[in-house]
Amino acid sequence: RYQRRVRGWDWSGMEVRPVRILKPDDTRTKLVANPDAMAYLKTIEGSIAVVSIIGCQRGGKSTIMNLLHGRDLKSGFGIGHSMDACTDGLWMWLRQHPRNPEIKVLLLDTEGLDAPHVEQSYNWALSAMTLLISDVFIYQTRGMIDKAAVERLDLIMQIGSQVRGGNPQGKSSFLWLIRDQHLEMTKGLPKDEMLSKLDNTAAASLQRLFERVECAFLPRPVPDSELGLMDQKEYDELSPDFKDEYVLLERMVFEWVQYQLVARTGPDLAAIMEHYMDAIWDSEHGLVKEISAIPAQSDICLLYTSDAADEEDSVDLGGRRIIKKKKSSIQNYMNLEIQI
Repeated sequence: RYQRRVRGWDWSGMEVRPVRILKPDDTRTKLVANPDAMAYLKTIEGSIAVVSIIGCQRGGKSTIMNLLHGRDLKSGFGIGHSMDACTDGLWMWLRQHPRNPEIKVLLLDTEGLDAPHVEQSYNWALSAMTLLISDVFIYQTRGMIDKAAVERLDLIMQIGSQVRGGNPQGKSSFLWLIRDQHLEMTKGLPKDEMLSKLDNTAAASLQRLFERVECAFLPRPVPDSELGLMDQKEYDELSPDFKDEYVLLERMVFEWVQYQLVARTGPDLAAIMEHYMDAIWDSEHGLVKEISAIPAQSDICLLYTSDAADEEDSVDLGGRRIIKKKKSSIQNYMNLEIQI
């Protein structure tokens, strides 16, 4: 029944609203697949590109993904008014590419990196999983690029490399999105500003993992007093400065999708997700024990570089060796018959 509806692009559960494809289990220590959503994904024919966003909760990630779906803030990914986050697990929403109807774009909205009441390993694994399946990976922070945000990103990239079983350069693109930016740039372009804040090893990690690396700033979309009303706003009601910068971001994302597209169908993507989930949470071969040993962000004092880690059998974080290298076993286990 799914296949018939996909061909006509009239599956109401997917086109009209987002669907949660990965959800936390009852213990909130691991992600499990939503069988119905995964079954639907496996029926989608043609090329699919994945655009994802990660960042802290209550930061406006869902707003950006709703805008990318159709500049509509009144429906789609949940936008909340309270202190409690609206997103848990991994949610997807399908749309056609705005300039190439043969390309389907899967937008992924994620649970906040600082989600409370969960093990830190859950946050790390969710972030790494999202990175590995994305064609365009958006890393969102607020206000400025600080050391904590750089260290968190570097750790996510290291975990992603461990799960993948190596650190090859792919065809995916990276965008560091800085929200509510109000400080004056000193380096000219946003990308130059970003690179000036990274140490050499973090910058090298980005260049190894991603074909394109960029940075964009977005000012506040509405006055502070109206932020709680975002899900009632029309696109035209957002501030002119925000819309000017957002249009550039939107154009860049969809151009990246169009010109770097990897030939990947729904069944391919579903199989890749299942492989990575097993690589993390499989009871015998998974990396969950190693990831669980990683301290929370507040406990990270010293982050070894990816280059240095390649020369050791573990990565030293805050004086503790906590990620044991399992390259050969993980590569064998992953058995990359799928083109990743």
